Amino acid sequence: MIEHFKELYSYRALLTAFVVRDLKARYRHTSLGIAWAIIQPLFLMFIFTLVFSYFFKVSTGGPPYPIFSYVALLPWTFISKTFSASGSKFVGSRGLISKIYFPREIIPFSIVLSGLVDFFFGSLVFIAMLVYYQIPISVSFLYLLLLLPTQIILATGLSLLGSVLTALFRDVEFAMPLFIQIWMYASPVIYSVRNLHERFRPFFYLNPATGILDGYRDSIILGRNPDFGFLVTSFLISVATFFVAYWLFKRLEYLVVDIL
Repeated sequence: MIEHFKELYSYRALLTAFVVRDLKARYRHTSLGIAWAIIQPLFLMFIFTLVFSYFFKVSTGGPPYPIFSYVALLPWTFISKTFSASGSKFVGSRGLISKIYFPREIIPFSIVLSGLVDFFFGSLVFIAMLVYYQIPISVSFLYLLLLLPTQIILATGLSLLGSVLTALFRDVEFAMPLFIQIWMYASPVIYSVRNLHERFRPFFYLNPATGILDGYRDSIILGRNPDFGFLVTSFLISVATFFVAYWLFKRLEYLVVDIL
């Protein structure tokens, strides 16, 4: 695997070119351009606030619901959009894949990096919300040093997995939106796991998004340490997902090229 990463590093200029291409293709012919990276999570925040705060009265444990939901929507949007885009982007690059040689994992990696650009712009709005709601900076912010890498590792693993599975089984591209929708409601985007009954919490250990989303919420807006069990489990599952997905991707790489 070290040799693969060395080869990938030698193609870093191509990786950068793919990232730029993804960003240009995503916002080409749009009036608002990169602003959509801010508008999409903001729109979902308004909808969730209206439905789950005013109608269903979801408990937040203190902070206003808009920032309670937005802090989880940011990493969730990054993970879900990276996963959902991986298959179509990989299959859509079959012309390049079949004609010239380059490390094919550059494509899913570039999807993750371009998603990080959107995540950065969405984070600017979140910083403004922290100031508006007067959320103080605390030592628990240091957990971001673990949360952000975990989020990126998970998204990269899912991007690799989505790419190879969609190339082999085209039905995956149609099933993926349904899976992501179910996964969102099974993740603490609109609620916190801490507000659930104790007997339901063990099931959430199987979901790697749990420790990430509630970790952001706990460490940033609630100023407390995230649940250690959820955090460690999310990190381990994310790392395992990445290595298994990368191994599967490289093992099936030449078969995928023939199919494409």
